[in-house]
Amino acid sequence: MLLAWAVAPASAQESQDQLSVGDLFQQYSKSLVIVEGKEGRGSGSVLAIRGASFVVTNAHVLSQNPDVTFVTAGGKKIAVGSPAFAKDYDIARLTTKEKLVPLPVMVGVDRTVKIGDAIVIFGNSEGAGVFAPVEGKITGLGPRLIEFDAPIVPGNSGSPIIHVASGKVIGIASHIINRSAKTLLDTGSKLPAVRKFGQRLDSVTAWDERTDEQFETEWQSIRAMQRRTQDLITVHNMLLKGPPDGVGASRLAPPLNTLVANVAKSLKQAEARGDFRSGRIGSFFCPSQGGHARRHSCHR
Repeated sequence: MLLAWAVAPASAQESQDQLSVGDLFQQYSKSLVIVEGKEGRGSGSVLAIRGASFVVTNAHVLSQNPDVTFVTAGGKKIAVGSPAFAKDYDIARLTTKEKLVPLPVMVGVDRTVKIGDAIVIFGNSEGAGVFAPVEGKITGLGPRLIEFDAPIVPGNSGSPIIHVASGKVIGIASHIINRSAKTLLDTGSKLPAVRKFGQRLDSVTAWDERTDEQFETEWQSIRAMQRRTQDLITVHNMLLKGPPDGVGASRLAPPLNTLVANVAKSLKQAEARGDFRSGRIGSFFCPSQGGHARRHSCHR
């Protein structure tokens, strides 16, 4: 199904009438949503898609998280229908018949937004049940992703990324890549140790209905990749630090060989399934707050 957002790009006049962060929150608070289930907490918002209102969050916020509820800042519980998932994106939308004013969504983000533009993210930081503004700037743009430097934390998954100059939503905060530890392929990059990303909304073209079984299968494949990634980190640390005191190199070699073999096996399986081509594997840490990791290579 094709997607058309019923909004227009920011105009010069809108930029001149830029609202403060406080004004934006006051104007949009009734459309911001706290997402909470038995296994995790995140964020969401009410957006308009083809003239209909949907509750929008990250797919990984919903995954393995039964009995999810959606509550506005004013305490109103939103009744929702079945979810649909943006193809190749970590975005989910849920139907709702509630009479809520949807947030404005920008189209043509790459034509309007510039590197360095100010953004604000209103989300359920740390799953505390409070909307807290997280401010920053755009640091990168791609066909599917937006990179920014706003210091998101667990609980911010699913939060709308608002372009301050236009007051419009340009994406959904989704994940973090932590580069703080040296890697085997360290090239001396000047990129920040922790990189933050969101999913663009305007470039979504199709939505998929998923059964519980399909959702579970994808989740299990990504969890396996996470485990193998941790294995690779373990191998790296062992190579850097050497064997523990009292453990000879000959005793360390077999477990290292096993770890490396497991990583290679998972990579081959992921490639055979097309996980890399489909975009299901692309990040390692996602800021949703909960007791378990989430879909799309996410960490709590």
